[in-house]
Amino acid sequence: MPQLEFDDGETVVEAIGLAHDGADFGEALIHGTSQLYGVSETVTFDRDAARRLGWRDLTEPVAL
Repeated sequence: MPQLEFDDGETVVEAIGLAHDGADFGEALIHGTSQLYGVSETVTFDRDAARRLGWRDLTEPVAL
């Protein structure tokens, strides 16, 4: 049987909670890991992920 091993169980629990609320589990895991390591900004082309997780949406036009 395949097994998964994670360094930080608390991040996995948080990701499961976010996934339960509608986020993609993989994106929720990235979000939790980013917070754990103090990442100041996460960017994405996924509008739903940006909205759900507070990431910067790269599909939005930027004023120059």
